[in-house]
Amino acid sequence: MSSLLLAAGTLATAAVMLPQASAQADDSGASSTPAAYSDLLSSGAPIPLASASTPEAQEFEDVATGFGMSDAEQQQMLESGAWTSYPVYAVVSVNDGVSDDDDDATSPIANTQSVVTLTPQASGSYDSASANSGAPVTDASPDGSGYICTHGDYPTYTVYGLNIAKRKIYRYSLHEGFCREGLQQTIHSFDSAPTVHHHVYQWAAVAGWSWGGQDLSGSKGPEYYTTLGKSHGGVRTWREGQFNYSPIRVPVGQVQYFPWIHQYGRGNGTVKNTWGID
Repeated sequence: MSSLLLAAGTLATAAVMLPQASAQADDSGASSTPAAYSDLLSSGAPIPLASASTPEAQEFEDVATGFGMSDAEQQQMLESGAWTSYPVYAVVSVNDGVSDDDDDATSPIANTQSVVTLTPQASGSYDSASANSGAPVTDASPDGSGYICTHGDYPTYTVYGLNIAKRKIYRYSLHEGFCREGLQQTIHSFDSAPTVHHHVYQWAAVAGWSWGGQDLSGSKGPEYYTTLGKSHGGVRTWREGQFNYSPIRVPVGQVQYFPWIHQYGRGNGTVKNTWGID
């Protein structure tokens, strides 16, 4: 109940502040309106709009349309202000160093690739790149048997869903450790199961986001696969998670997002990953 009251209070604040900002703009210049609007966006507060009247709202509509949301549902999201909680961007990080309980939705994300606008993705493909593509692994020292093993938490890939202001909504992480034989460039052994972590940020949980569980249809491995001309040349691991969004008091169908990560560790000491959000 407290979450509902908080959401309602924030919504009311946003609804009042936008007209005030417009009135200030009429009296003292246009700079007041962007400042107030920008502050609301960065805070993650709902911003009720009659239509997609801003570039940010238009970008929300473009992404929502791509993921199958109807025009009527988009309009309900705009009028309620819930559109500011919808994922518009995604980014993947390699070893961001974030702990499981970290809930800072605005801190920089370490070791990231470029932020991309979300588009529906087809299922991932097998590793078809050349054997030398991908990031080199930071190996631990060879153990007593002479095999070279990855560090316990490296490489870990994390996919983030971000709202229109690039505020973090959720994250999904995958790590699969393995040992390789350096001379033969083959995988000697690997973890029996990958380490998977997930988190919904508190502000997004208040807005209606929740973890929906592992999507087993997106799972494969860990298992050996053929690369470098060897049947044990690599180990591949595929996992997919599910996040659900039911905007509070907004009559739209449940929105579901499925981030997936495919990791390929190879006997030549490189790791490649593919990822997406369906």
